[in-house]
Amino acid sequence: MPVLANGASGSLGSSVAKQVRHYATQVTPAVVRDSGHWIYEERPEDMTDMLLHFLGEHR
Repeated sequence: MPVLANGASGSLGSSVAKQVRHYATQVTPAVVRDSGHWIYEERPEDMTDMLLHFLGEHR
């Protein structure tokens, strides 16, 4: 199953994808720039674009 592993540049960053790879094989890593722990609230446009792109690739 494809998994989008989002981290924030000011929080967990790329470590999210590293952790997810322990239990998933189809991992798409993503680090949201200029964001802290509350990615969806801090960068809603970036998150929406990222999710739509990811979902479009995995239809």
